[in-house]
Amino acid sequence: MKILHKFAAGCLTAALIGSAFGIISNPASAKEFRMLSSWPETMVFTKEIAIAFKDILAKESGGKLTASLSGPEVIPPFEQLQPVQTGVFDILVSLPAYHIGTAALGVGLDGVTGSPAALRSSGLFDVVDAYYQKRDIKVLALVPTSTPGTVGHFMLKKPISGAMGLQGRKIRATPPMHAMVKALGGVPVVLKPGEVYGALEKGVVDGAFWAVNGTSSLKWNEVAGHMSRPTFGSIRLWVFMNLKTWNGLSADQKATVNKAAQKLENEGQRRFDDLAVAEEQTLAKLNVKKTFFIKAEADSLQTMWSSGLWGITEKLAGDEAKSLRAKAVAASMSN
Repeated sequence: MKILHKFAAGCLTAALIGSAFGIISNPASAKEFRMLSSWPETMVFTKEIAIAFKDILAKESGGKLTASLSGPEVIPPFEQLQPVQTGVFDILVSLPAYHIGTAALGVGLDGVTGSPAALRSSGLFDVVDAYYQKRDIKVLALVPTSTPGTVGHFMLKKPISGAMGLQGRKIRATPPMHAMVKALGGVPVVLKPGEVYGALEKGVVDGAFWAVNGTSSLKWNEVAGHMSRPTFGSIRLWVFMNLKTWNGLSADQKATVNKAAQKLENEGQRRFDDLAVAEEQTLAKLNVKKTFFIKAEADSLQTMWSSGLWGITEKLAGDEAKSLRAKAVAASMSN
């Protein structure tokens, strides 16, 4: 929290100085947002979501809407929602799993299949947007990180052998994945992304879940030489905005932000699908070997994934989660 307080003080000082000397632009004509990402700039999620959104926004606005980007070196990933709620930052690119103790409903949407357009037309987007607005946050975009159902895998120190493919292994996973890891015989462990390499190296964990995209940049292949197949899961990266910041935008600015957000969504799946093909080739060149779950488990991975996500979401978000799940089932987008 000391980091956050110092950063907030710095932002306030800069704002006061800027106002005193008249160097802050008229909000009606130009605005620079303070953007926060849960991952370093070298990570694919920041490159393809945060930086891409920043670039699209600048282009769509003719350079009038820009953003300065900070990352986990300023605010740790699991502590980033609060500074956006309070307005220290305007925009956040992150995952609902990273703030599940504060706002859990969004976690359930990773148990849902369907395109960005389908999420909007089905009304699912509006439900989670209204939920976050009660918490002083506006949802701008839900960006798929590959075709739903093909996003992630386990990086393992040893290959899978037989049924209960993770039997007895300690597996790094976020809380929404714990039920799935247990169903496969594993023991879930919560670690921040930056802690995983050392934990694998020292044998604190035997494997870790991650999206296929970005695995090589983490260098886990140096300490875990096997990747599970088939791939599974749906992970959407969320773009949030402080609600007061959103409400302070003009109608034209809101329209531009929405246009940029939907463009980011629609381009995201194609970009990430292409990147996933290249990533798998890169991992193969790094001598990472494929290891396969038995057919019965392979056929059940997506159901395990979805059921686990909805289970914890319903436990934490109650009737709101049950209502969201029913809406997704009615739209044939979840089990």
